[in-house]
Amino acid sequence: MSTRRWLFTALLLPLWSQPAGAADRVQECIGEHVEAQLLRKQGRLLAARDRLVACAEPTCPELVREECSALARELEVAQPSVILSALDADGQPTSEPVVSIDGLTELVPLDGHPILLDPGAHQLRFQHPEGWIREVEFVLEESEHERRVVADFRPREDSDSGLGERRWPSNVMLVSAGVATVALGSFTYFALAGRSVESALDRCKPNCENRDDVDRMRSRYLIADVSLGVALVSLGVGAYAWTQRPSVSAVDHPPSAARPSVSVQPIATARSVGLWATGEF
Repeated sequence: MSTRRWLFTALLLPLWSQPAGAADRVQECIGEHVEAQLLRKQGRLLAARDRLVACAEPTCPELVREECSALARELEVAQPSVILSALDADGQPTSEPVVSIDGLTELVPLDGHPILLDPGAHQLRFQHPEGWIREVEFVLEESEHERRVVADFRPREDSDSGLGERRWPSNVMLVSAGVATVALGSFTYFALAGRSVESALDRCKPNCENRDDVDRMRSRYLIADVSLGVALVSLGVGAYAWTQRPSVSAVDHPPSAARPSVSVQPIATARSVGLWATGEF
């Protein structure tokens, strides 16, 4: 069971005057200890860890340092972590994707090192250099160390398997973009060519008797119309492929509760005495 300690009160009774800076530092140490307990109870273990490091410094009273160090050791046991990895389209391990955790802009590489996280729900977004995306949701429990989270980039065979998006949308989008680009270029060229022939026919009216020029104009306009249709269809297919990007999720059990208890002990320094009350929840 993970021990959670809660500071109820710390009453310091000055015996004589002491330097203001030293007194302020003592209060800061106590405040850091109190804040660490609040953060610990809220499940924000990473932030609580920083506070405990601060109040375990040599500038804090000995009893406070000992208490913060003990809590830091307990927190280390309770602190969960994950190891992230990924499989490529062929099912082989790959370190190419990068990961965004809980919507943060900082991207984490897949280097095999444990990543410390707070207990609770988390969202991971795996981004492959080729544009594929995997989104994983899971719940992390206290004391769950080095949990393996794998993003599977293999093509999805069953729409209900939950393995993530198929590979085909990326390929279709690339092909559609290329076809649309060529078709738009063809439309522009033949539309201008047809317009040029039509302008020449307009200038020679009503003495234009060459049927070949009329046929040439019509054929250029026809090719331009067909090219425009191909471009629009390609863009539509690419847009549809862009929407085919499902995600995966995993859900675990919530953290378990701890057993409450209370303890009281005196605190004494060279210039002050007091009462230190803690509890376990």
